[in-house]
Amino acid sequence: GHGLIPQAHAPLAEGVAEAEQIQVFQTILRRIAVEVGQMRPLEARLAALAPRPAQAAPAPLRFT
Repeated sequence: GHGLIPQAHAPLAEGVAEAEQIQVFQTILRRIAVEVGQMRPLEARLAALAPRPAQAAPAPLRFT
């Protein structure tokens, strides 16, 4: 398993067949997979969050 330990046990879960629990959980996993598939790649997200380089200051005016 994933090593996850539930914080609490819901006794109502005992009344649901294991096959049905598996089916519901797989449906949840498919929804998550669809959402993840619609996300931008990590590199694009990081590029959007990266600070923009400062523009170079204009050359100082010279009076001769």
